Amino acid sequence: MLLEPAVNFFGQTSLGLGQIRGQGCLAFMAGEVIFLMWLPRREFRVPISAIRSIETPRSHLGKTKVSPLLKITFADPRGGEDSMAWLVGDLAKAKATLERLCAPR
Repeated sequence: MLLEPAVNFFGQTSLGLGQIRGQGCLAFMAGEVIFLMWLPRREFRVPISAIRSIETPRSHLGKTKVSPLLKITFADPRGGEDSMAWLVGDLAKAKATLERLCAPR
């Protein structure tokens, strides 16, 4: 498990370009990724089994940062593809933890 207590959310692809970025907590658990956004208050959950790729781009949904982001691409409940990205404090640790959780057992 890993908890990033303060991350910057760069959005969810399926929600489009007009969504508001937000701060919140990001947790990687054995079975899912959980992001709790503070304002507006929202909760996002992605099963680990649904994650298809983990990337570190510098932008997501037209929003750019100098530092790389943590981006996950995953299968949505309808069988389509979606993605989310965050600016995290320790990118290397977050990516390694997530890759470990996603590794076949």
